[in-house]
Amino acid sequence: RSIALLPLDTDLVHQQGTTSDNRLKLLLSFAVGGLLGDVFLHLFPEAYGAARGQQDINSSRLSLGLWILGGILAFLLIEKIFEFTEDSNAKEDKKGTKKILGFLNLAANCIDNFLHGLTVASSFLTSIKLGVVTTLAILVHEIPHEVGDFAILVRSGFSRWEAGKAQLGTA
Repeated sequence: RSIALLPLDTDLVHQQGTTSDNRLKLLLSFAVGGLLGDVFLHLFPEAYGAARGQQDINSSRLSLGLWILGGILAFLLIEKIFEFTEDSNAKEDKKGTKKILGFLNLAANCIDNFLHGLTVASSFLTSIKLGVVTTLAILVHEIPHEVGDFAILVRSGFSRWEAGKAQLGTA
């Protein structure tokens, strides 16, 4: 997948200097920008456009907005709970331990890839042309997503090799 786009520096994880941090920040910034652009330029307008066809347009848009806000708050709460439990376990700080965030990211990646598979399959069942277009759209979407996931895994304590294997394992 998109792991081929990553720098070839094999000591990326072991370097503690600013070069390593700057590379990871660059990769993460690329991923976040791509995904936020996808959300705000494609997904939200599509969802609000679908809500326009409802009988009571204001209540459907309010419901949609509350679901979006609820999802953001739910994931913020989950992240803070895991962060709190991770901080309490930090007293036993062992070298080579991996942060919970990396494993949460892998679980979310599994769900995301499963849903992409369902989307591609259903689009091919509709028509070959729609299937090809959907596959290309998902591939373009996956490049910043996988780069960001890789950077998150490296930040959470995985080596480059472990992060790559974990990414391929969730594919």
